[in-house]
Amino acid sequence: FFSGQMLCRAHACRRTFRVPAPRWIRLLCQGSCAGGAQDWRWQLCAPRRTAHGRCGYATLCNPFVGREVPPVCAEMQSLVHEHEVISEVLESLEGFLVAIKICADGDGDGQWTWDAMMQDLEGVVQFMEQYVDGMHHVKEDNILFQAMLQDGGFPKAQGPVPVLVREHALMKDLTKALRELRKSADVNDILRIGTRYVDLMEQHIEKESSVVLPLVSEKLSAAVLMNLAERFKEVETRYDCKALETFAYEFSKKYGAVGA
Repeated sequence: FFSGQMLCRAHACRRTFRVPAPRWIRLLCQGSCAGGAQDWRWQLCAPRRTAHGRCGYATLCNPFVGREVPPVCAEMQSLVHEHEVISEVLESLEGFLVAIKICADGDGDGQWTWDAMMQDLEGVVQFMEQYVDGMHHVKEDNILFQAMLQDGGFPKAQGPVPVLVREHALMKDLTKALRELRKSADVNDILRIGTRYVDLMEQHIEKESSVVLPLVSEKLSAAVLMNLAERFKEVETRYDCKALETFAYEFSKKYGAVGA
């Protein structure tokens, strides 16, 4: 991968990546997370094979063992909505990659043209650059994660924050790679990098939605959460989110059912 190592899930993955890597890191939580302070630590572990013969990414411990997962608060709902939009694009991106392969092999019966698909790839890359990296991840890296460290008592060197920040950086690298591939139009590399992006982002969203956002909703004070929501709105004004979400909807209509 770009860093020379992959982050590996501790459990069997819902989705797995395609390329093996020499080393993996697993995030563990030592002791109970319920109520008291968390004691997070890193453990270097051997590659873990799934039933499909491939490995996954980093996992976070479940801090809600033995109790009900708290609901995500109203102040975090904009992030929940963005996760839903991004997930819709990810699902459609899988279909898009299938369509690219069919088109490149000349098996599409004229259903897709190469020029049109490269235009759609440009749209996907712009969505990643603006909606994902420029807006959503900025809200998390510069606002939410800082509040988690400063007001929520989350550790800076270990724990969920460095894992998620690292994955944001990896996804930004993948977006840059797709931007370059938009110019060269190398089919195999587009398929390879596009698949890596889908795999990484899907499990990343799963961690944030099932662990981080419920935990933040529970641990941060009402005043801090209100301040975060206001700062989120400021970031959202930097891009035309409505136009980007319209692209996500149109892209989903076009490629969502391909290969299903």
